[in-house]
Amino acid sequence: MVISIVLFGFAASGTFLSLMESRRPGWVLKLSRDISQRALLILFSSCVIGSFLIINQIPLDYFRMPLEWRQAFYILLTYTMLMLPFFFSGMVIALAFAALPEKAGWIYFVSMLGSACGALIPIPLLPILGEGRIIILAAIFPLLLSILSIGTSSTIHSAGAIPPGAPGRERFIVRIVSILFVALSVFLMMIQGGSWLEIKPSPYKLLSQVLQFP
Repeated sequence: MVISIVLFGFAASGTFLSLMESRRPGWVLKLSRDISQRALLILFSSCVIGSFLIINQIPLDYFRMPLEWRQAFYILLTYTMLMLPFFFSGMVIALAFAALPEKAGWIYFVSMLGSACGALIPIPLLPILGEGRIIILAAIFPLLLSILSIGTSSTIHSAGAIPPGAPGRERFIVRIVSILFVALSVFLMMIQGGSWLEIKPSPYKLLSQVLQFP
């Protein structure tokens, strides 16, 4: 289910961009602007944290699915919420391929390298931060890179692959929104005793039963 969610989110983003480009030529290149990429990163980070908070409150229980029809709605909602972060991250990757096709090898390499880091880095951090804070950290990490990146977009624009970014006012607004979002996320991570950060598995699962023992 996890693999299908990831592949579905990536495929949905590519299909969406392809359909929009066929109806509005040049739309993909417009989305490749620096300001649009930063906006997509904000949407990605928001969906990661929002999906986690919402899914953690959904009373989804696979064992009760044959008896309660609403469990089918819960699993559909869960699937959709989990797909959204991969939809927006898939758009960022697809736009990179569309804007810089001659760099496809490097884009693929960096994407896979990021996936490897995402699998390895949480291992030593899990005992320190816990699952919920790790998810928030993973959500704001791309925004931190976006805020700190200075001069990178101008280098790409000078190559002629991506059109110049938005006016300074729009850039300022997007950067302020990114900073505020990161600050709020860090504040949420620092709240002690927040039960909303604890993952709540089904009480019928073996893990929940084992955790009841001293």
